[in-house]
Amino acid sequence: MNIEKSILTALAGVIAVSSGMSYVRTQEERARRLGIKGTSVLLDQEGSSIEYLYSEAETTSRTTLVLENGLGAPLECWDWIRYLLSDDFNILCYHRSGYARTDSRARPGQLLEALLQHCSPQGPIVFCSHSIGSLVTGNALAESEYLRKRARAVVVLDGTDAVLLDADRRSRRRVERFKQDSLRRMLGTVTGMNRWVTSPPERDVEYRPDIQRAYVSFIGSIRTIRTAQQEYLHEPTEGQEFLAALDLERVVLSAADNVDQQQTLADRLNARFQAVSLSSHRSIIGKLPCAEQVATVLKEMR
Repeated sequence: MNIEKSILTALAGVIAVSSGMSYVRTQEERARRLGIKGTSVLLDQEGSSIEYLYSEAETTSRTTLVLENGLGAPLECWDWIRYLLSDDFNILCYHRSGYARTDSRARPGQLLEALLQHCSPQGPIVFCSHSIGSLVTGNALAESEYLRKRARAVVVLDGTDAVLLDADRRSRRRVERFKQDSLRRMLGTVTGMNRWVTSPPERDVEYRPDIQRAYVSFIGSIRTIRTAQQEYLHEPTEGQEFLAALDLERVVLSAADNVDQQQTLADRLNARFQAVSLSSHRSIIGKLPCAEQVATVLKEMR
């Protein structure tokens, strides 16, 4: 009995320390976001916040590159792309409703309208979206005439296929498995135990130290996990069909381990197709050699 009590006491101590470390890391990341090297906030018409990063091109380019995050990913996930293309585009990335500092309940199309009118009110737009961000981009273009008028091209990076996502949503087993995984990640955050192991997403990216820490902190937050679950279950899929019919250039860039699925998506979108060598779903923008291949394609659309 004494041994069992000792084990339980030790385990409780480990959890307490882990939880404390998790809280400290979360507060450090919050301070970074609010600091000089952090993000900006725009208030919508209701006075709610939209978190974003915007940079002006160092050249005379009038084209704005809009970067749409994947499921549960922070705007910092575009760090290599922003680094590689700062001379070529005005660059806008942001957080959708419910992520980080974005409290606005507006749809992405409305958020982007407000941000672009504030930051970059003129010139063409190239949309670059990762994962489920490809659905978001299609929906935003379907919902916003303003965005359609300015759109020049859409680049999809290992995008979510609307047909496959609809099939997942109809499968009770797959939905329950996704919810269980979300619950497990929340539990790891609350107890701090996720600080002791390297998660699969963390192994798949190699950012600069501050960005890497921001990325890990963001994907593990309870707010992020809850918002990602809602997007997975409820983000409309109709916009992908709408995107396929638009009169603009479309490109699908596939992770090297997902070529067949992405070729099918490219065919459905009537898009040019290319695979990014040595890449996976997250490393396609999360590792510099992969991001360089993506940047080369984007530069063609200035």
